[in-house]
Amino acid sequence: MKKIYGVSTALVTPFKNGEIDFEAFENLLQYQIKGGIESVLLAGTTGEAPNLSREERIALIKSAKRFCGDKLFIIAGVGSNNTKTSIEYAEDAALAGADALLAVTPYYNKPNDEGMFRHFEAIANSVELPLILYNVPSRTGIELSYDVIERLSKVKNVVALKEASANIERFSDIRVRCKISILSGNDSLALPSFALGAVGVISVVSNVTPIQMRAIWDSFCKRDTEGALAEHIKLLPLMRALFVETNPIPVKAALSMMGLCSDEVRLPLFPASTTTRKQLESPLKAWGLIKC
Repeated sequence: MKKIYGVSTALVTPFKNGEIDFEAFENLLQYQIKGGIESVLLAGTTGEAPNLSREERIALIKSAKRFCGDKLFIIAGVGSNNTKTSIEYAEDAALAGADALLAVTPYYNKPNDEGMFRHFEAIANSVELPLILYNVPSRTGIELSYDVIERLSKVKNVVALKEASANIERFSDIRVRCKISILSGNDSLALPSFALGAVGVISVVSNVTPIQMRAIWDSFCKRDTEGALAEHIKLLPLMRALFVETNPIPVKAALSMMGLCSDEVRLPLFPASTTTRKQLESPLKAWGLIKC
């Protein structure tokens, strides 16, 4: 669990002419390493997981392990609303060299608590890798209940929960009721989550500003709460700008403006509007990430 602590970046998947741009992918990985990030999530929400084939997921993990070696801890997204498919993704990830797994709650089919428990239990038991549960009801239409979280915390290989409900009261309740490590899934609530005992964050903004997001965590760990708050406040405008459209549309636009990868996304997503790009300009300029 050591490397799952702190700041993990939910990495974008760069595309070029409809295919994964592996040259840009390696550049993004290098940018994360230079920024002090020790862990990345591949094929998550920000990585456009629903638009990736099984073969592409495997290729991303293998490419990352080949390029990074042990410099980055690789978390593979294996979520699906089909348990059999998630198990296949988990088995593929293990064979490809992933260090841990993350699985989102099953979306659309909305299982009851027993179905939810058995879904995650089956994934956890399918391979010998740490599994992070992922609760993001705004996207899935279903919330992981306290009872299910508590039951799953006792299942072998289940090591943490990524909580992205954007509900700090729920976060507090989980801390009280469930014995499980929690990772913040909302950049703007990362610092308050740290104060409530979160062991880290799986971040979108760290695609763009890895050093600055890491600074919030490092300051907090040193008990420099004023320093952490100052960094948090400075980063808030960019955090907000990255969610004016559906993630990962704005973050890909920002990375393209920085020259790190194309803003290309796969349908049904569509590249950022001119308005969104203009909203990104000010915070990117403020951080010196694009020229004035």
